[in-house]
Amino acid sequence: MRRPHKRSNRIKNQLHNMYSDKEVDRYLKRIGYTGTISTTGEILSGLQKAHLAAIPYENLDILKNIPLSVDPHIVYKKVIENQRGGFCFELNGIFSELLKSLGFKVTSYLSRFLFNRPEDLPIPTHRVLKVECDDGIYVADVGTFVDLPRIALRFVKGVVQNDGLQSYIYDEDSVLGHVLYQSDGETGNRKKFYSFMECPFFHEDFAVPSFYTEKHTESRFAKQRMVSIKTEKEYIALYENILIRIKNGVTTKQIIEEADIENILTGTFKIVFIQNTNVSHLLPTY
Repeated sequence: MRRPHKRSNRIKNQLHNMYSDKEVDRYLKRIGYTGTISTTGEILSGLQKAHLAAIPYENLDILKNIPLSVDPHIVYKKVIENQRGGFCFELNGIFSELLKSLGFKVTSYLSRFLFNRPEDLPIPTHRVLKVECDDGIYVADVGTFVDLPRIALRFVKGVVQNDGLQSYIYDEDSVLGHVLYQSDGETGNRKKFYSFMECPFFHEDFAVPSFYTEKHTESRFAKQRMVSIKTEKEYIALYENILIRIKNGVTTKQIIEEADIENILTGTFKIVFIQNTNVSHLLPTY
C-alpha cells in the first residue's frame, strides 16, 4: 500500500491525537480498505464507503447508561480493537484521526441534524468533517443512523452530487448556515439533511453535546435501539425490534423477537461483544 510523505508539522492540534502507522494499518484492515492512499477526493470517498459498510452506527452503550468518550484513542479501542460500532461523535471522531494520520487536513464542525424534522430547529447533536484534499474541499460523514451519502461530497454550493443512490446539494441559509439537502432531480423537491456553521471544534468540545445526546430526557438516542450499516447498494437498520432493508428502491421490514436480537447484532451487523455468549448487559431493558 502506498503511503503519503512524512507527516508535516502543520498544526499541533491536528497532530497530537494522530494514530501510529500500526494503528492505521489495523484501522484499514477493520474497514477492509486495501486500495492506494493519497490525499484526493476519490480516495477519501473510497475510505468513507469502506467505513460505512464495515462499522455500524449503534447506540447500545447509551441505552445501558455506559458512559461514552470522545477521546479518539478510547473510541479506537472500542470500535477498531473490540469491533463494536458507535454513534456520530465516536465514529466521525476516529475517522477524522484516521484521515489526519493519512495526510488529510480535517476540521470538525458541530451540526444540526434536520432529517425528517422540517419545522424544528433541533439542538446540534451531530458531527461532520471538512476535509481538504489535493483536488478541493469535501465534507465527510460516517456517523448517522439514517441513510447518508456513501461518498464524501464536494463542499460547493448549488451543485447536485450523486452517490449512486441519491442526489444531494449544498445551499446557504441565513439562520442555519450551510445546509445539505437530499435532492430529487426530477421534481426539484429538496429535503433538509443537516446544517452546520464553520466554527471549528476539537475532540474535547464534543463532550457536552455528546453528554446531552446520552442523558437528556428529550434525546431520542437514549430511548430507542438504533443500529445501521450502509453497503454500496443497501441500507440495513435495526430500529427497536424492526429490521429494515432498503435496496434498489424497495423497502422491507421484519419484526424481530427480542430473543433473536443478539443474533441480528452479531450476524447482520457484525458487532463483536466481549464474552460473546452473554450480551444481555448491552441489550436495553424496556
